[in-house]
Amino acid sequence: MLVIVMATALIAGSIAAIIHISNTSNTMIVLPPSSSSTTSTTTKDPLELFRESHYKEYSDPRSISEGEPHPLDYIARISHHIIIGKMKVIGKLEERLTPNVTMEMDRATLEVEQDLIGRYKEKEIFFRTFPGRLTGVMPNDTILVFIGKSEPEPLNPFGSDYYLMGKPGIYKIVDGKAYGYYHDGIDLEELIRFIEKARSERIKEITMKAEYIVLGRITKIEPINVYEPNEESVDEKYLATANFTIEVEEELTGKYKEKEMVFFFGARDEIRCNVGYRCIVFLKYGSIEYVKPLVNKDKIAPYYLIYVHSLTNGSYKIMDDNKAYGDEFPEGIEVDMLVAKIKEYKLKN
Repeated sequence: MLVIVMATALIAGSIAAIIHISNTSNTMIVLPPSSSSTTSTTTKDPLELFRESHYKEYSDPRSISEGEPHPLDYIARISHHIIIGKMKVIGKLEERLTPNVTMEMDRATLEVEQDLIGRYKEKEIFFRTFPGRLTGVMPNDTILVFIGKSEPEPLNPFGSDYYLMGKPGIYKIVDGKAYGYYHDGIDLEELIRFIEKARSERIKEITMKAEYIVLGRITKIEPINVYEPNEESVDEKYLATANFTIEVEEELTGKYKEKEMVFFFGARDEIRCNVGYRCIVFLKYGSIEYVKPLVNKDKIAPYYLIYVHSLTNGSYKIMDDNKAYGDEFPEGIEVDMLVAKIKEYKLKN
C-alpha cells in the first residue's frame, strides 16, 4: 500500500525540501517546487548559480506555502549568531520525525572567521538547512550566515542543532561584495553596518507598535471559542484562542493603572508564558475589531497581544536568572535592562 502525503515545514520563510513517507513496504519522496541540489553537475559559474537560486529577482517564484520571508533586519535581530567564515564541508543527513517519516537535510561545516554578534568562540560551526539553500556554495567559499538555535521538539527537522535562517539567511562573499536574497552585490562593510544597526535596535519595532506593555505574572488562561457557532462540538483543549489574565507589576507606558489586566490572543500555544510565569507582553486595545469573532464577542478581552513577523514575538518569559527570553533576545537579557530599553524608546517618540 502506497502512502501519499504532502508535508511542509516553515522556518523563517523556508520550505522543507525532501520528505520520505514510509510504511512497511513503500517510500515516497516529496520534492519542492524548485529542487536544485548542492551536488549539481552544472558547469555554471558557482557565483552565478548562487545568484540565480538566491537573489529574489532571479530565483524561482516562491510557492504560496513558503510565505513571505522575514525582512533582513528582523533576521539580524533574532539570530543567535551571525558568522563570516569559509565553507569546509557540505553533507547530507536524514532526520527521523516519526517512525515512518524522515526528512533529508543538508548539514554544513563552516570555519569561523568572525561572529558579528561576538558570542561564538569555537573555530568551526555546524548547521542544518533544507536542500537547495546551499546551491552555488563551494568548499573554501567565504559566506556570511544568519544562524538560529533549535530546541528538540516533535516534528522539528533541526533537532538540537544550529540552523540557517531560511533563504535570506546566507550571503556569498566575493571580492568584498555580498550576494544574497535581498542584495545582489552590496559592499560587505555596508552589509555589516546594516546588521549592526538592526542589532542595536532590538525590541524597538514591537515597542513602538504596542499601546500597552505589561510586566507581570500570568494567573489564568481561559480558552474562548470565537469562530464555531456550534458550541457543543468544541473541545476546549483544541482551542487556540484564549483570554490571559496577568497580575500587573508595572505597565511600562504608564497609561494603565489597574492591578490586573485580561488580554486576548489567537494562538495560545505560541505565547511563551504559562500560568505562574512572569512575562513582559506587548498589547493593543480593540480585540473585537482585530479578531472579528463569529461568536462570544462579549467574552473576548478588550486588549490583545500583538506581534511583528512571528507569532512568538509579542511575549518575553522571565526565568529564575531574572532574565527575559524572547525572539529578539534568545540569549536572555536582564529584566531591568529590557525595561529600560522599552521606556527609552517610548520616551523618545
